Amino acid sequence: MRQLLAIVLLVLLAACETKPQTTAGFGQEMPLQPKQGDLTEGTLVYRSPNIDPHKYRGIYIAPTVIYDGADAEWGGTDADTRQRVAARLTSDFQNALRARGRSVLATPADTSVTLQLTLASITSTYGVVATAVKLTPIGFGISVLKSAAGLPASFTGSITVGGKLTESRTGALLGGFVGRRSPLALDPRTLGGTEDTALLAASRAADDFAAAMDRVQREGN
Repeated sequence: MRQLLAIVLLVLLAACETKPQTTAGFGQEMPLQPKQGDLTEGTLVYRSPNIDPHKYRGIYIAPTVIYDGADAEWGGTDADTRQRVAARLTSDFQNALRARGRSVLATPADTSVTLQLTLASITSTYGVVATAVKLTPIGFGISVLKSAAGLPASFTGSITVGGKLTESRTGALLGGFVGRRSPLALDPRTLGGTEDTALLAASRAADDFAAAMDRVQREGN
């Protein structure tokens, strides 16, 4: 029993890997680096040193594309599942930005910026194991701590999302990011399967991006 408890503790307390396993090709287009205060821990970010957030009058979210590189991981999902997650990313980013008062456009304009999202990977959720762990007193306690720290639950999957921000008129590069996201540990919906988890992670990625845009605008004031 003590040996089993020790194994459970090691699994639960193991450091969560929040850094993306792939840059989905973005690393070849821009110098991505971790940056304190941009998005969340583990996200690789690039921001043009000359970016002026007050210059633009709207944002266009292009339909999310699916990365086809050899370093992508798809957690056993099929092409239809990936398309549904990609579509959710597009709509969740639109909704999250609108909820914060952003002007989200149906088509790009001369004074807008364009955000091109890429779904780069999906990892598996092991629903039965995740449920069993959460139902133990130790597992529940660790889930509380992980949620407070913004970390995912053990055995819960993730998605990797990349984004490139450009001037809609000129195509000039303004910034980009690649990050790995999971739902929070205490979210009861993480007890579902891999697709359910991926859809929840898409919503979290959108909320993080919208909050980051607010921070960038405050810095520019």
